[in-house]
Amino acid sequence: MPLFTREPIAAGTFYPEDKDELIKLILKCYKEGVKKLPYKKRDKECLKGAICPHAGYIYSGATASYSYYELSKHEPRTFVIIGPNHTGMRTETISIAHNIRWQTPLGNVATDRDAALKLLEAVKKDPDYTAHINEHSIEVQLPFLQQLYGDKLKIVPIVISDAPLEELKILGSALSKIDATIIASSDFTHHGSYYGYEPFKNVKIEMYEHDMEAIKLIQELKAQKFHALGEESTICGYKAITALLYAMNLLNAKSKFLKYSTSADVTGDYSNVVGYASIIFK
Repeated sequence: MPLFTREPIAAGTFYPEDKDELIKLILKCYKEGVKKLPYKKRDKECLKGAICPHAGYIYSGATASYSYYELSKHEPRTFVIIGPNHTGMRTETISIAHNIRWQTPLGNVATDRDAALKLLEAVKKDPDYTAHINEHSIEVQLPFLQQLYGDKLKIVPIVISDAPLEELKILGSALSKIDATIIASSDFTHHGSYYGYEPFKNVKIEMYEHDMEAIKLIQELKAQKFHALGEESTICGYKAITALLYAMNLLNAKSKFLKYSTSADVTGDYSNVVGYASIIFK
């Protein structure tokens, strides 16, 4: 199968398309978020997993910096990035691509072909590129990783559509056997008429409480209970997080909640608002 070059679709909207402006914004996210620049000294011990938001950097980049600061302590390695399917395009419920070269303003990112093929075999799926063409949830993570690792970075991109719980459990088991750090790309509650989800009257307080309930289940690695909560809410990447949690259970990981914020922290607008969180697993 020929190498497929996946051009950026989020550059110029979710993050700057100019290389220098993009690096400047990433560093600004660290300064305004975790208030530290990326770690300089590399550790041998790597994180087993992380949850990072995937909104525009001006909204969620500062929160993402908390996870990426911890990831910056790593030596370069393979990162499995699991995102939700926002476009509806797909040929598989779990879409794994093994022959993609990803482009961003910071250069190209290679796919770890061997790891991707192992995961495809484990979940019994054919390679699926359709779901990746216009999906931003994986792409938005790449410039943060590229700023840390440059051309030494390798990823395995996975987009999850309407995969049933049993398939997520199988994927989680397969992920636990791959020598990689797993990133679930997800925002949290989307509330407002724009999202067709308006159960809260005091949005600021009730949305926070709802997302903290979800985060508590994540911290306790309760994959099935979190999945059930996700089905009743608008946490877009809840299936990606569920697969991550199944893997973290098998790896005996310990979670650490780092940061929560909302788009209203930037805009002041609670009529349509999205929650973001950074969580890591050691």
